[in-house]
Amino acid sequence: MHGGELAKQKQPGQARLFLLILPAFPGLDAGQNL
Repeated sequence: MHGGELAKQKQPGQARLFLLILPAFPGLDAGQNL
């Protein structure tokens, strides 16, 4: 799954929570989201 795409589809609150857990999963597209 692409975390970035899911974060955009989810509500703002969900996206914020996702950004908080991004550091725990460096394998995701964290660089593109930031």
